[in-house]
Amino acid sequence: MSSNNQKPFADDRNFIDLFTDFLGNTEGESKEDIKVELKKQGIDVEYIINNVKKLINTKIDERKRQWMIDAKKIRNKMREQIESFKEDIPEDISTIKEKIKQLMTHSEYSDQALAFFRNYNEMTDTELKQLYKDFLKLLSLQKNNFSGNEKP
Repeated sequence: MSSNNQKPFADDRNFIDLFTDFLGNTEGESKEDIKVELKKQGIDVEYIINNVKKLINTKIDERKRQWMIDAKKIRNKMREQIESFKEDIPEDISTIKEKIKQLMTHSEYSDQALAFFRNYNEMTDTELKQLYKDFLKLLSLQKNNFSGNEKP
């Protein structure tokens, strides 16, 4: 105990400062020598090691759980947006094909459209209509900043 009747490590910051100073002065010493010196200073090394391991595992578990919670929030936002998607899809398939050609050649999304509709001539009318609708939903998500890298 110090002369002012405080525990030497009552303050966490004080302990961390002293501990890092100590570790900084251990260059060239073996782990066993360091453990012996810490024990001489009244520090239960195994207790600290076990607590640090528990803390690390707890934080890892918390991050995993938080990641899943965050992903679920983003997925729900995206689902809500997709479910509320209201776009007039032309009934006439020739109009849809014309719109697809325009998307593939004259739009800021032409690269995406070329990849998305690369085989559109081989699709049935129903498949093409659904693919067109899906592409518009994708654009809607992108316009609302759902890129896949969101934070809730």
